[in-house]
Amino acid sequence: AGVGAGWASLANFLLTLAALPLGRALGDRVAGRLLGRYALPLSGLLLVALGVWQVVGA
Repeated sequence: AGVGAGWASLANFLLTLAALPLGRALGDRVAGRLLGRYALPLSGLLLVALGVWQVVGA
């Protein structure tokens, strides 16, 4: 891309710092209300699905 490694690292660091509070706010407000009571079963189903995918080899 023609960008130096130092500038790319700095940009990545700054964007990460900006994205962390944004993700936290969205998780607390939006996803917390929509998926709050289903978070544990959904995470379990996701882990099972990933395990099956690994066994099948897809």
